[in-house]
Amino acid sequence: MFRLFIVLLIGIAYCAAPAKAQVNTCFEIRSIYVDACGSGQQEGLNEFVIFETGPTPLNAADLQATFPNNPWSGVCQNSASQAKVAAINQTITSCGIFLEPPAGIIPPFSIVYLFTSISFDPTTFSFAGLSEQVYALFHCGNNASGNFANFGTGTRTLSLSFVNPANCSDQATYDRALLVNETGQSAAGNGARVEFSDNGEATYANVGCAIPAGSGVPSSNWTVPAPLCSNANPINLNTLVTGTPGGTWSGEGVNNGFFSPGGLSGQISITYTVGPAACESSSEQAITVNEAGNASWEAPALLCNPQSLIDLNAWVTGTPGGTWSGAGVNGSTFSAAGLNGIIILTYSVGSGLCEASLEQSFPILSEVVSPTVSGETELCEGENSTFTAEVLPDAVVTWYSDAALTQVVNSGATYNLTGQESTVLYVTQGFPGCVSEPSAVELTVTPIPAVPITLSSVPYCEGEAIPQLTAISSLPVLWFDDADLNNALQAGATFTPTESALPDVFVVSVAGIDCYSNPVEVTLNEQPAALAEIVNTAPLETCDFEPLILGASGNGTFSWSTGENTEAITITQPGTYVLTATACNVATDTITFVSNALTANFELSATEGIAPLTVTAVSSSVNSDNCVWFLNSEEGLVDDNVPFTLTDEGLYTLRLVCSNNEGCSAEFLRTITVTSGVLSVAIPNSFTPNGDGFNDSFKPMLKGIQDLSFTIFNRWGNQVFTYTDPQGVWDGFVNGNPSPDGVYFYLMKGRDLNGNAIEKAGSITVKR
Repeated sequence: MFRLFIVLLIGIAYCAAPAKAQVNTCFEIRSIYVDACGSGQQEGLNEFVIFETGPTPLNAADLQATFPNNPWSGVCQNSASQAKVAAINQTITSCGIFLEPPAGIIPPFSIVYLFTSISFDPTTFSFAGLSEQVYALFHCGNNASGNFANFGTGTRTLSLSFVNPANCSDQATYDRALLVNETGQSAAGNGARVEFSDNGEATYANVGCAIPAGSGVPSSNWTVPAPLCSNANPINLNTLVTGTPGGTWSGEGVNNGFFSPGGLSGQISITYTVGPAACESSSEQAITVNEAGNASWEAPALLCNPQSLIDLNAWVTGTPGGTWSGAGVNGSTFSAAGLNGIIILTYSVGSGLCEASLEQSFPILSEVVSPTVSGETELCEGENSTFTAEVLPDAVVTWYSDAALTQVVNSGATYNLTGQESTVLYVTQGFPGCVSEPSAVELTVTPIPAVPITLSSVPYCEGEAIPQLTAISSLPVLWFDDADLNNALQAGATFTPTESALPDVFVVSVAGIDCYSNPVEVTLNEQPAALAEIVNTAPLETCDFEPLILGASGNGTFSWSTGENTEAITITQPGTYVLTATACNVATDTITFVSNALTANFELSATEGIAPLTVTAVSSSVNSDNCVWFLNSEEGLVDDNVPFTLTDEGLYTLRLVCSNNEGCSAEFLRTITVTSGVLSVAIPNSFTPNGDGFNDSFKPMLKGIQDLSFTIFNRWGNQVFTYTDPQGVWDGFVNGNPSPDGVYFYLMKGRDLNGNAIEKAGSITVKR
């Protein structure tokens, strides 16, 4: 019996508690059901958390949780969660209801049950007394050990947060040792829960496996604001709620929870409705809206000597029925008697906080003076001029072409006109009831003079003096260097241009004050003078003259000392060449080429023979100053026209290197083959396959040899030529292409006439 009393007392106290104030933060954790109901492992799957949201919609997909036990696995909103919600709602006998957030979005000011397992069993709790609309979220986790510790000592902390908006989080800490059972003793038991205040203060309670009914039927109480003016800004009705937050508003001027008094007046009925359909609560009250005054009125731009009273209410464009104040005011009429200058009047309408006033000023004139006019009064025919009248603000300005003021030609403070003939203009300013005397403006128009007579094109030769120009006119003449006639050069019928006036000048006839005729353009056609320049990229002195092209650059008609009349010629011999250019004068350019080439050459008395072989070399070099002989690259063994003897068989290379004092050089070489009487093998170590007729092929001198195999390799070991004929020759080509310069290697195998084996190997230098 004692246990039943405690349970009822706690339940009644919970249901009778006043409605909680709406949450102003992002959300607040309200309860943790630490020790759930259910048997065995099912108990760990039935824990849940209750939290309340603030004024911002929250996305369930953004929810993150840190449980005392087990990791966070996100929110599951699927067919399984729908079935759980339907099963819970079937157990509710009061007016409450569970919903899943539409599209995952939790509305503002909502109560949310976060079940910590998708395997929650609705039959283990009684939701029969639920009288509120709440939202259900299901954790995707499915850990039978539970997410909260409900025995032992020490604190445990739950942290919840939403990724968006920023800083949207809350945490709640409880002491396991303070949990209570249904009798209120400090011991864990099914239904043990912890309640949390806004500042996180924990309260421990246990009503068993029956879920408390929450706050019961929701309260729709709200406070009526002070009277509003019709021009006040919209107010947030949700700030007036003193009952259950999160309801809806209806009534005139209501839009999405805001009330706008604009255009309204009197007692405006507004209704606040909160709670699910079965527990719905509504409260209708009236907000007083006082009409705000509009003190708008249009002040005149100016009053000109008014003689009668003026009804000020005729100027009102806002709310009528207000009061006027200021000089000359009597009630709602205005008298200008004795007033002059700037007058200030004030119109006030409305009362209290809704009163509005507008102060404006305007001038009063007793006389209007004639306007002052500025502008160019001397024009050339066809020129434009703008006359500007200095007038009073908002004055009516009129221009006339006659002193009697009968022919109106323009209105407004400015008058743009084109000068056709001299005339006098008259201008007035005024207001209704007073107009000024006219101001006279005399306009003088000068006719455009005839153009002067002159040549339009004057040729002259470059380098000659610029000719004098002449213009014929009955009026003065001016010369300019620009078509816009901004820069005058000289006055007078004749003019000798300077370089700064080229290539064109302009001449006009002048009448009146700077009234010019149309300009005549005089073009000074300078004829280019002859210019001759030989274009050459080759040196003037060479050791080996080769054909080259000479180009002509400059101006005029070109001719060469060779008799050719083209812009480019090809020369094959050194010598002196002259280019002539003809235009309005004649110009020439000369160039001389010198060849310092020399030729190295010599003759031999014998080029082959049997050792010992005596040979005489005689130089036939041309244009050389010094020559040196080399026998197999050794200097000093041979002199010009002096016999020398070769005692050993072999292939000898005789080279003559010559130079002159101009720095040119040349060389020439020949080979001498010396053999024995029977077997003779002489292999050259180099040859020059350049087609000059000397040493153009590789030809070993072989005598007394049979079964020959002669192979030539490049430096990478690739075979480039082979033959078996003792008279064979290599021309320096590989597959029809010239072999590159460099060192090559040979391997010769064979037998002499006695059958003895012969093998030789060596290198060959190819130089083209």
